[in-house]
Amino acid sequence: LTPAVLNELLSQIRINKGYLLIIHKSQVSWVWNEGEKKDVKFVEEDIAHILDIIQKKNENILLLSDLEESRVKEILLKYDIEIAVPLIVKDEVIAMILLGSKASGNFYSSQDLNILKIIAPEIAVAVKNSLSYEEIKRFNITLETEVKKATSELKEANIRLQQLDALKDEFVSLASHELRTPMTVIKSYMWMMMQDKNGVLNEKQKMYVDRALTSTERLISLVNDMLNVSRIESGRFTLDLKETNITKLVSDIVIEMKLRADDLGIALGTEVLDNPVAVIDPDRIKQVLINLIGNSLKFTPSGGKITVRSEMRGDRVVIQVTDTGVGIEKKDMPKLFRKF
Repeated sequence: LTPAVLNELLSQIRINKGYLLIIHKSQVSWVWNEGEKKDVKFVEEDIAHILDIIQKKNENILLLSDLEESRVKEILLKYDIEIAVPLIVKDEVIAMILLGSKASGNFYSSQDLNILKIIAPEIAVAVKNSLSYEEIKRFNITLETEVKKATSELKEANIRLQQLDALKDEFVSLASHELRTPMTVIKSYMWMMMQDKNGVLNEKQKMYVDRALTSTERLISLVNDMLNVSRIESGRFTLDLKETNITKLVSDIVIEMKLRADDLGIALGTEVLDNPVAVIDPDRIKQVLINLIGNSLKFTPSGGKITVRSEMRGDRVVIQVTDTGVGIEKKDMPKLFRKF
């Protein structure tokens, strides 16, 4: 913008040289020179004094020939400047045009001065818009840099979290493996104590051992669940798929859990509408059904009923476990199918 403005002024009014100074907080932040090339370094105090005189006298042009002997006149002579034109936007001097003498050696005419007065506000707006554009551009570059930095830090944090998550899964897997072995040994010894026919244990001791055996089995089941969760999350969970008679599978599970249901006074039965066969991992499906029936037993009062129902729906087998228990409250529904 500034070369175009200065070149046009120098060409049309026939001036030997010109400067455009960008002013920021009463200080020169940038200078452009056209015409006679001289290595001029403007002193901050000099420019500040010119600006001060312009603002005090509310002048839109300072003409060297109109000035009385003063410091401002000395400053203009020092830099070989004939005219100082402030570029003002909203009462703020954002830039200043300094022009040398006319190439012809003549004085600036009233027509020359009128042209400068008319175009100064237009040039001021153009300079202000350019500065605003530059500021936005720099802000965008800074913002882009900050976003890239934040994105990079977020990626690093995400990688670190993934590494920590993998370590957690590895720890759970190793801990589960290590815990399962001693618990299986404890279970085996307690089972042998319960099977002892020599009457070494009295009835009270048998009750204690039986409770410990039940708790150990529950602990083993919990450890197995943790191990399965770890395998699922690490992608190491495998299925042993085989063609299975669903009716027999359901019947075997119900028979296995009926003793516990009878102890609780709950009727546990099956309702088989078809004789479906499906390709499944029977051990995993058995685990699912044991969990569902176990929950029904836990939340169904004595005298209640649990029914395991299996049927064909198109090419799919549907197994349902229903009970007459308290059910799940609607507010707790979103928590289903989450860990623990």
